[in-house]
Amino acid sequence: MLLFDEKANGKILLTAEYVVLDGALALALPTKLGQQLKVYQNDTDIITYTAYNFRNEKWFEAKFDIALNLLNKFPTLEEKKLQQIFKAIASLNTNVNFINYRFESYLEFPNNYGLGSSSTIIALLAKFFKVNPYQLLAKTFGGSGYDIACAFQNQAILYQLIDNNKEQPKVETVDFNPSFIDKLFFVHLNEKQNSQEAVARYKNLKIKLKEDLIKAINEITNKILNSNNLVEFCNLLEAHEQIISIATEQATIKSVLFDDFNGTIKSLGAWNGDFILAVGNENEVYNYFQQKGFSTIIPYKKLIL
Repeated sequence: MLLFDEKANGKILLTAEYVVLDGALALALPTKLGQQLKVYQNDTDIITYTAYNFRNEKWFEAKFDIALNLLNKFPTLEEKKLQQIFKAIASLNTNVNFINYRFESYLEFPNNYGLGSSSTIIALLAKFFKVNPYQLLAKTFGGSGYDIACAFQNQAILYQLIDNNKEQPKVETVDFNPSFIDKLFFVHLNEKQNSQEAVARYKNLKIKLKEDLIKAINEITNKILNSNNLVEFCNLLEAHEQIISIATEQATIKSVLFDDFNGTIKSLGAWNGDFILAVGNENEVYNYFQQKGFSTIIPYKKLIL
């Protein structure tokens, strides 16, 4: 018997990457692609979880006994992570009973896209088991939680941690629909960045004048949200790139890989992986990046809700 069948949306972080962890105001975008979770009543004491990729092929399968011990003697990293999630759920809700459940998850995008394969399943499992998704995230993957906030939203959001309270962030839905959306494209860099490692690197940085950094990013986020002028929008994106470049001691992706691109480029989320935002005319964007070997180019309207 089917007990639960829902989908969570993926995410794109347009502004405040890294600094969102310190309370900066972030503009985040839920994506049309996400992940679906189905939960069935099972007739055995074995808990099974089967994950399917975007091609509907089995990605991994995990089996547990009633004490949440993995039955596979040589479990994969995915199985171990799922076990950690289940145990975290049990610690957050002591009334949870995992017996007689069979789980199936269906990812709608390639695993290396970085659109939230982890955050979507955290959000879905938290909803099914009735636990705080932000607490569950903190006990498993960590991070700011903006991706959790995107999971069940159907429009852009402003996201902010107030007084470092990751259990109750400030989330506000906003209308982000500038007139130049047809000039915005998401380009995949052919590799996935490890968000947990990126967060750890950022936390180890000794950033001076962090309050000024947060203030500058907040100002840019608000201006980007309200910008309806393409030149101003591009200038804001480029200013954002320079600020984060200095703060994190990383070169901008444009200076490293695309210095001859006749347009604006902004990193999204952890730098040097996943997607970037490219701003320009459609033909120029496609021709340039395809010649560079980056063939996954998605227009804004096709990816963002």
